[in-house]
Amino acid sequence: MPASSMITLDFGSGNKRRFINVTNISRELERKQTGLSEALISFHALTGCDYNSAFYQKGKSVPFSYLEKDPDYVEALKSLCTNAVDKPAVTAFVCRIYGFKALDDINEARHQSFTRMTKRKQQAVHVKKINCSSLPPCEKVLYQHVLRANFVATMWSHAHTKQPTKDLHPLNYGWIANDDGLYVPHWYEGEALPDTLSSEDSEPVHEREEMTLALDAVVDPRDNYAENMRKYDMDVADVDDDSELDDQPWSDDSESECEDED
Repeated sequence: MPASSMITLDFGSGNKRRFINVTNISRELERKQTGLSEALISFHALTGCDYNSAFYQKGKSVPFSYLEKDPDYVEALKSLCTNAVDKPAVTAFVCRIYGFKALDDINEARHQSFTRMTKRKQQAVHVKKINCSSLPPCEKVLYQHVLRANFVATMWSHAHTKQPTKDLHPLNYGWIANDDGLYVPHWYEGEALPDTLSSEDSEPVHEREEMTLALDAVVDPRDNYAENMRKYDMDVADVDDDSELDDQPWSDDSESECEDED
């Protein structure tokens, strides 16, 4: 497009109708960071659009603040408009969205997020209180997400051509066809759990017993408080407020939330 060209967007209607100078917006973005206006296409496709899901409760404002300050992230997202996606750099950017500055392994970021949410040794006891939607995606889920972002960003960046999706097929970019012939997201390849977790025969007996005990503890013991105390030969009447019962897994102090860290 010639440098002298100007793109204006006719936006709104009635008294709210506005003419937005898109060219000036692009120039302002380039002034902040070279290549930022081009990376904006991929940024929107990656962080959530009509074709691709968003990262739960992450929005766009904070991720964009990371993008506009780091030229490496700009180049990484620009690659989403090509057939040579820089997947490690894109993964590192997603880790940054979830608050991890020094990590570029999304599985490790997911594990650390889970650990922070539980904050206890008996993590299985507190799984019930965790909103798993707040965790970063695992590697194989993110891979399919990036494929969809790659398809959408490439389509948008070639919108001025006769065939924006030439040589692209949704089935190769993170979608599958359902029984009605419609394309739906392909969330991940393979099994949801490793064989060591999904098959009881592959687990040591003591590990299965520990997990059974932990899951039993998920049932709130406060509903049968007196009965539970009698099991341990404790007299409920002798239990006062200064006892060590606060260390029980389902006390009022057991709430644990993940705190974002920079």
